[in-house]
Amino acid sequence: MKTPEPFQFIVRRQRWASQVINVLCEAHGVTRQALKSTSRVEELVWLRFIAMVIIRENSSLSLNQIGSMFGNRHHKGILHAIVRVRDRCDAYPEFALEMKAWREHFAAGRPASMPAKVRLVA
Repeated sequence: MKTPEPFQFIVRRQRWASQVINVLCEAHGVTRQALKSTSRVEELVWLRFIAMVIIRENSSLSLNQIGSMFGNRHHKGILHAIVRVRDRCDAYPEFALEMKAWREHFAAGRPASMPAKVRLVA
């Protein structure tokens, strides 16, 4: 029996989002488990927010689907991440440039690796 096309499309989007998470974790020396945890360590929080924003901007996954990839977070948490990243980009030009680099990298469809590390500017 052939799998319905919409289901295959959803699986591909989730695999791509999972690769984004892996690349960001590898670039920052963080485990997936740490990123998905409830930890409020600043670096983990910002890395989690960055991943959520990139996935939201480059896929058609719902807020609930994205939340489930990060330890079953509520859709409002994803919206909060979007607002916080936008505000931080407005406040810190260095952070905005680094976010732009990540956005361009993943928008180009190459989630394999990223040589530059996004510094989480305080």
